[in-house]
Amino acid sequence: MVTSSGDRSAAPRERTAAIGPVRGAPMRRAVLVLLVLCVVALIAGGILASQVVHDSFGMMRLMPIAMTGFFAVLGLFFLYLFMPPLASRAGVEAERAWVASLPFALDWYFELLSLDPSPSCRVRLEIAWTTHGVDAHTLQGIIALFDTGSSVIEARPDHAELTTGPISGMTGIRINRASVYRNHRLGTAVHRLVDVVLLPLHRNAPVTRVKLSRA
Repeated sequence: MVTSSGDRSAAPRERTAAIGPVRGAPMRRAVLVLLVLCVVALIAGGILASQVVHDSFGMMRLMPIAMTGFFAVLGLFFLYLFMPPLASRAGVEAERAWVASLPFALDWYFELLSLDPSPSCRVRLEIAWTTHGVDAHTLQGIIALFDTGSSVIEARPDHAELTTGPISGMTGIRINRASVYRNHRLGTAVHRLVDVVLLPLHRNAPVTRVKLSRA
């Protein structure tokens, strides 16, 4: 998590926040489960109290317990809201295994995820063909399947350069009047790039290497 002023010491945290939406965020999920359990317990306790206690004095004695439960639910709700979707160590290793399993090298993927978050960014792809690539018109048609804001910068027989449309880093959270940005959409965006653009390209014109960077 980085505010608008930036914090370069948070690179590993930003990487796990970007991988979390892809591989799961166990801590955030645990907080959500605990929140749901507390809400259910609070509602069930209220119903049970209304059936068992019939006088106002008895209800007043239960008020501290009810207020404790209410503030616990409120605290867990805000914790879930502000907690970044951090991936576990197993999730990060699974992501490394996914990158290693691709039929082409995917360079600078984890470095991209570790960059300081920004309100919006574009991903630049430098594609190296194994033999002969595809023309710019075909490339534009394929990259447009990812998003209509994508474009072809250069297309040559041995390599090509593309950029995606804007990928938002906004969270809607403000701390001390500073907006909080995260790379929480980058990991998902790159996975979709691989599935929608790079793998179909590779099947028609073999790709040897793809280098990612922030445009």
